[in-house]
Amino acid sequence: MNVTDKLRSLVETDGYTLALSDGAEIITDSRRGIRPLMELLDGGKNVRGWQAADKIVGRAAAALYIRLGVAGVYASVITKDALAALRDNCITVGYGVLTERIINRQGTGMCPMEEAIHGVTDTDECIQALRAKLDELPMNG
Repeated sequence: MNVTDKLRSLVETDGYTLALSDGAEIITDSRRGIRPLMELLDGGKNVRGWQAADKIVGRAAAALYIRLGVAGVYASVITKDALAALRDNCITVGYGVLTERIINRQGTGMCPMEEAIHGVTDTDECIQALRAKLDELPMNG
């Protein structure tokens, strides 16, 4: 089993929402949302060139993967905008389901992280907007 297949299995069958690996080390997380990626970015862990698998990848997660410098992402569900952003940054992408947008957990509208960066194309500006939005939400939000 190659690294991508292992990571995909961790996300799709083992209950993790996020898995990253460089082929030797594996990092996993079971929390929903982008907070684990933001913590990885802020923690200074160098994952440049690593492979990742994620349950749901919208533009918010894509901006973080771009900034983290991963080489490849597998997403169980990915938005068209996230797919384009990752590919535009030469990140290899595989996915299960391609969708127009990510909805919020209540199913009543757009994901708040996606909404926070709507219309923003610069990665640094996206990350600033995501930080501000995360600061507004409870830790489990």
